[in-house]
Amino acid sequence: MTSYTIQSFVNDVKPLLDVAARSKFTDAQLAHYAVDGLYRLYSVRPSSRYNEDGTLDDVVFPTADNALLAFSVKIDERWRLGVVYFAAARAHECGVTDTVNLQLAQSLKQQADAVFAS
Repeated sequence: MTSYTIQSFVNDVKPLLDVAARSKFTDAQLAHYAVDGLYRLYSVRPSSRYNEDGTLDDVVFPTADNALLAFSVKIDERWRLGVVYFAAARAHECGVTDTVNLQLAQSLKQQADAVFAS
C-alpha cells in the first residue's frame, strides 16, 4: 500500500477535465470528489480498507478543506487511477447541461469501476 495525499489525487484529476471545468472547480471541490472516489473504492473493494497487518484502516476525513487536501490515505497503487477517474466523472456530472459531458462522466465512471474490479 502506498500513501497518497488528497491533493495528489486532485492534481491527477485536473488533466482529465476540459478547460472550462478546470477553471470552474477549486482544489477543495475536487478534493471532495476524490473522497467520493475513495468511498466508492471502499464499497466495491472492502479489502482496500485493511492495512498490510490485517487491521482495519478506519479513515476519518477532515472537514476543513485545507486539512483535507493535505490528508493522506493508504491504498494499493493499482486502484489509484480508479479514484482519479471517479473524481473526474463527478466533476463532469456537476451541473451537466449537455450530453457530451454526461457521456464523458459515464465513461469515466465505467473506467473507474473497471479499475476497482481488477
